[in-house]
Order: sequence, then structure tokens, then C-alpha cells
Amino acid sequence: MNNTSKIKYLTAMFIYGTVAIFSHYILLSPTLIVLTRAVLGVLVILVYAFIFKKQKIDFTAIKNNILWLILAGIALGLNWVCLFTSYNYTTVAIATLLNYLAPVIMILLSPLLLKEHLSIKKIICVLIAVIGMVFVTDPIGLAGGINRTGLLLGLGSALTYVGLIVFNKYMKDIDPYSKTSFVLLIASLVIFPFMMFNTDFSVIEIDYKMIILLLVIGIIHTGFAYILYFGSMPNLDGQTISILSYIEPVVSILLSVIILRENMTIYTLIGTILILGATFISELNLNKNQEKT
Repeated sequence: MNNTSKIKYLTAMFIYGTVAIFSHYILLSPTLIVLTRAVLGVLVILVYAFIFKKQKIDFTAIKNNILWLILAGIALGLNWVCLFTSYNYTTVAIATLLNYLAPVIMILLSPLLLKEHLSIKKIICVLIAVIGMVFVTDPIGLAGGINRTGLLLGLGSALTYVGLIVFNKYMKDIDPYSKTSFVLLIASLVIFPFMMFNTDFSVIEIDYKMIILLLVIGIIHTGFAYILYFGSMPNLDGQTISILSYIEPVVSILLSVIILRENMTIYTLIGTILILGATFISELNLNKNQEKT
């Protein structure tokens, strides 16, 4: 096993896990934040591909995969809009967990979408994750309930993440830099009308701290993290990737409690264990290579 690749992948997962903390301190609309993230991400990846990898964009491969690339870009744009907006209506922990139901939903839909066999183990894991979601969302208000808008946005982020996974699986013979830059470009076009509709430009006040945070989210959390992510994946097996991917939600949830002082109820804690545990177990011994973009 390539230890350097492991470190790169772990670093990428840790960076992904901190993005909600950084966005919390940017007092702008979520859609403006994610649009900035997408645009800066494209620029960083293109510069890296051209200058450091000496690699040009493969327009033939893009043309051959154009439908799936466009659909993946739409899914990514909607995923970011839903996820980052959900932070305004519920806690980072709950929004993260709802988004992380995507692998569970993917298991449930895999026989229909990918013609994959649904084993007894997978069915049990799905049921456990659903029970976990009940604890997290607190539908009967045992711990005060959950904001309905936050719930719907969180579930929307999970469903669009499923779309992103599916569309990636249908792409053939395209390098990660061509694919990611094009998908981010499409995501930018999807996010733009949401940004125009949800942003009141007359009251925007941007100081140097917010500019720095926006640059960090665009350059580090998107461009740099994606470069680490794709640079490490070829040297890691599918199960290692699946297991190490749990760094992201764990970091996000822990930091939301430690830094943002978000309240972690006993019900949220139980739901967290059930959802992450069920997803983790379902992916053991499965050589899946899920891609972020």
C-alpha cells in the first residue's frame, strides 16, 4: 500500500471535513459561497493540470461523455446549493449526516440503476441507517425536533449526491482533470441563477477576512483537495478509499461540536453512530471507487 497516497487521501478528507466550519464565518449567501468555490476550483485544477502535470484538456473525451458530464455538473451544483443552504437551517452535524445518507440510498437504488445485487447484509445496513436517520431528524420532537427546511435541504443534498455517484459511473476513458474542471464549470452555471435569486447585493459587505475565507474554500477546499483526492486514488484499493472516506463526516461533526459549540443531543449521537456504522459496514469488502466529482 502506498503510504504517500494514503496521506494525500486522508489530507483531502480532512480538508473536506472542515469546509462547513470555514463557510460558517463567511457572512454571505450560501449560493455565492459555492459559486466562488466552483469558479476558483476550476482555475486551480486547470493551472495544476497545465503547468505541473503538462496535461491538456481532453476535448474528445469530454465530447464522448458530454451527457454524463453535464448531468454530473448539475448534480454537483444542486448538491452544494442544498448542503450549504442547509447549514443555515440546521446544525452542521445534522446536515452532514443527512448528506452522508447518499451511500445508503445508493445501495437501495443500485439494483435498479446499476443492476447490482442487493445482499441481505446491505438490506440490514440500510434499515439500520434509516433508524439512525429517525434519531437524527427527531420526527416526534423528543429533543425539540428539526427544522423542516433544513431536513428537506439535507435530504436533497443526499439525493443529488447519489446522482453524482451514478453519473460518474457511466463515464468512460476521461482523465480526472478534464472531468473535474468541466463538471465544476457546469456546476457554476447551475449555481449562478440560485445565487442571483438568493443574494441581496445591496447589503453585501465584504472585508479582507471574508475574502481570505472565500479564497481558502475555493483554492484549498476545492482545487487543492481535489488534486490530492484524484492524485491518490489510483494507488489505493477500493476498500481503503471507502474506509478512509469516513474521516470527512467525523471531522465535520467533531469540529461543529468543538468549534461552533453546536448541541449534540443523545438522539443525534445515536443516529450518528447508526448511520456511519451502517454505511461503514456495508462498504467493507466492497471494492467500490466512489468519486466526488
